[in-house]
Amino acid sequence: MLLLLNNACKTYSIAEENPTLVKVQKISADSSILLMYQPYKEILDGKMKIAIGELATDLTKEKPESTLGNFCAHVMYNRAEKYLGIKPDFSIVNYGGIRIPSMNKGVIKVEDIYKLMPFDNYVVIVELDGATTQTVIEKLASEGGWPVEGIRFKIKDNKPIEILIDGKPFDPSRNYQVAMVDYLANGGDKFEFLKGKPQKNSGVLFRDALIEYVKEETAAGRNISVIKDGRVQNAQ
Repeated sequence: MLLLLNNACKTYSIAEENPTLVKVQKISADSSILLMYQPYKEILDGKMKIAIGELATDLTKEKPESTLGNFCAHVMYNRAEKYLGIKPDFSIVNYGGIRIPSMNKGVIKVEDIYKLMPFDNYVVIVELDGATTQTVIEKLASEGGWPVEGIRFKIKDNKPIEILIDGKPFDPSRNYQVAMVDYLANGGDKFEFLKGKPQKNSGVLFRDALIEYVKEETAAGRNISVIKDGRVQNAQ
């Protein structure tokens, strides 16, 4: 028994390492697999490659404000009002939900919107009391600025100052209607303080809302053109 215990307590270490490179041979595609999925690929490409609009300038993602972020926040604001019949006080789009760093000037295809917003998140409006609205704005400032529309503020020491909503000073005594995706409204991205707040769900995916918006602008003879207007900026 003592012998077994002594053996069990021994410590072992690697005496020698001899790393080697193993060349992996290129494997040819299986023609039978290609034949099987090719029809589905062609159908998918036929839908994804459809041109739906024209981008007048490059759009880029950055903080505290960006043209790509302003585009997304505008569509969120615009479509929420259209779908739900409620004019939002402001809209927000989670920065991390925008999955590409930029969109290039020129033709916009369906696949570009899928790359921009690949998640199945719905457009919703959440009713927030003044205290919760303040917490939301503080969260946006602490993150360095997220895409918004209908609200303006400056960031100083990671805190929001000079807050204007629909051109009026923020009023902590009133409720606000805020458009966002259901992912945030249900507590995602550390917005757990929104759980249980009254919300109205449009039943429309934000990605589909973006596609619809671009198509409508195109039908009206307008290109997509976005500028930065200082809605969120760092205080000097």
